[in-house]
This record gives sequence, C-alpha cells and structure tokens, in this order.
Amino acid sequence: SGIVRFEGGRIRGNLPRHLGAVLGPLLRRGLVSVTLRAMVDEENLHVGSDVALEAEVRVADACGLFAIFDGPPRTAAGKALAAAAYGLLQWAEYGREELEVAARREEAARRSPEGGEEAED
Repeated sequence: SGIVRFEGGRIRGNLPRHLGAVLGPLLRRGLVSVTLRAMVDEENLHVGSDVALEAEVRVADACGLFAIFDGPPRTAAGKALAAAAYGLLQWAEYGREELEVAARREEAARRSPEGGEEAED
C-alpha cells in the first residue's frame, strides 16, 4: 500500500499518497531510508495542518534496487515494487509530476488481475 506514516518532534502524519506509493514498497524491503525535516516552525501548528517537509532519501541497497529491473516481475507485488523503483528514479530526475504518474502505475500494478496478492518477488 502507499501509506507511509511518520512521527517526530511535534509532527506526525502521512506522507502524500504519490510519495508514499513510491517510498512505501522500497522502505518495506529495506532498499531506501528516508529522513524528513519540517520546513515550518512546529510550535504553532494546528491538528490537521499540511506541513512542508524536506525529504532526504538514501539508497540503502543499490544492488538490490537495480536488481528489481533484472527481469519481468512475476507477481502483482513484484510489479508494484518495480513501479516504485522506477518512480523513485524518475522522481530523482524529473520531480513531483513523475511521482504522481508512478503512484498511478503502482496502483494499477497492485490491482492487476494476474498475480493477485501473491508473495513479493
């Protein structure tokens, strides 16, 4: 799923869906790590506020990340992982718009009739 929750200091919440769709599968596999920093003063925030975050994404396992592209994924989970890895690379190159495209790809791969909810590749 594309939900990534975070908590720290006085802020807790979910990453935007398009970002969670790319980072979630990669975080669960240990392929990346993420550090978030609030870009606003945390003292005067109201519940439910949108907060601008600076995200530092580090590739923890470069060989594992690129091995995802070694062959076609065999399951829906494998397709979702490949879509997430592709989305991360596109985000690094092109920015937010590509993240939104990658989120749609991840969702489509996850809902693919072939493979269903099988184990990850």
